[in-house]
Amino acid sequence: MTAFRGFVLAGTSSGVGKTSLALGIMGALGRRGHTVAPFKVGPDYIDPTYHASVCGRPSHNLDTWLMPPEEAVASFERSVAKVAREAARVRTVATRAETGVASAARGQGVVAVVEGVMGLFDGLAGGGERCSTGEMAKLLGLPVVLVVDCSHTARSAAAVVHGFRTFDPDLPIAGVILNKVAGPSHGRMVEQALAEMASPPPVLGVVPRRSDLHLESRHLGLIPTVEDRGVADVLARIVDHVAEHVDLDSLLAAAGPMDPGLLGMEDAPRMVGGPGDASRSRVAIARDGAFSFYYQDNFDVLEEEGAELVFFSPVAGDGLPPGCDGVYLGGGYPEVYATELAANSGLGRDLGAAMAAGVRVYAECGGYLYLGREIENADGVHPMAGVLPTRASMTGARLRMGYVEATASESHPLPGAGFRGHLFHYSATTGSQHPAYEVSRKGETMNDGFAEGHLVASYVHLHFRGSRRMARWLAAGITSQEDNTHE
Repeated sequence: MTAFRGFVLAGTSSGVGKTSLALGIMGALGRRGHTVAPFKVGPDYIDPTYHASVCGRPSHNLDTWLMPPEEAVASFERSVAKVAREAARVRTVATRAETGVASAARGQGVVAVVEGVMGLFDGLAGGGERCSTGEMAKLLGLPVVLVVDCSHTARSAAAVVHGFRTFDPDLPIAGVILNKVAGPSHGRMVEQALAEMASPPPVLGVVPRRSDLHLESRHLGLIPTVEDRGVADVLARIVDHVAEHVDLDSLLAAAGPMDPGLLGMEDAPRMVGGPGDASRSRVAIARDGAFSFYYQDNFDVLEEEGAELVFFSPVAGDGLPPGCDGVYLGGGYPEVYATELAANSGLGRDLGAAMAAGVRVYAECGGYLYLGREIENADGVHPMAGVLPTRASMTGARLRMGYVEATASESHPLPGAGFRGHLFHYSATTGSQHPAYEVSRKGETMNDGFAEGHLVASYVHLHFRGSRRMARWLAAGITSQEDNTHE
């Protein structure tokens, strides 16, 4: 019988080392023969790609703004069930082959590791738990493992842990990991302070700081794994470090059990048949260093809605794949790859011809910038696809970040539809004649993007588990579905 366990790795704040610890734990558990199902709380597009690099399978985002809470739970359960079925098949094959892998695999189970966002209780606003890691832990019924940054504290760390344990009595904190300790004596000081607490939580790890394990970043977060050829070496050293200093047996003991019935849970139903089915539409998806900000669920939902996905690389000089009914240009760093994109003038012509032929085009953030006439970065002005009359320039400062409400304009193929999304950009775009959305955030209302005919382009990132209507339009041109805006 497969054992199912899971936990949420949360921090006392941003910057405590959650991501590095999550990657190390995922990798260390995998080395022991456990099958890890990775998840990320919140709208981050990059951390899940690091999860996937370590685990060898996609990581899924869980966010109660971008999707209804019940959909987040269902997505989690479906993903764990899929991973469990894959693990069961591997064990069956290994057992039949009677290899050493079979004996190593026996008795190991599925472990869901959910990396939190910001601090444990940080969410949509100062009051209430909406969109916080704590809320997600409760929804999933999983205990919390709390990461404490000890780099500038000793006994005071016990006060921090005490505060987090008592702030919300309904949220179980199953243990703590002391991160960034200066050395053995510093670690012992913090452990002694925690031992003085009433009913102290178990210390599951005491992890020394290591400057050589730094993951490189730029203005939108970590450098995507698709760009960093040396990331595998750094990740391997992170796994080594965490495996040495985190007690994995105690961590698994602290993890909460999950329903073994998940193994029998089916994937979400698909509208049509499998690959090669003539009734399926084809959606071309740009995916490379310039276009890498995608939610795995967006791919899954497009397939559920009947699309066959075809990936291509504008940076590598690819043209638009033939026979496409839709095109998806995700976010990323077109400004970093402006020279390569400018050299691929054929793709701009392909996109113009496709749009004239009625192919549906959906672009988010970086994809929106690319569709315009040009991008101005620190190196100068670079021509882009030229299918929109817009011009983008990098500002050097963050202009928008956060959750938004978006109402589709009259020029949008889904006029009046309401969506919830996320904005995060350092560029300004001018020349839009037909905005895609009226966007509201913290009392501020503005127009955003460009929509006309079969085109939607905007800075707004949507998650198709909460914005399925957009996926239906992109996959099949369906515009008559009920609005799915959620409270």
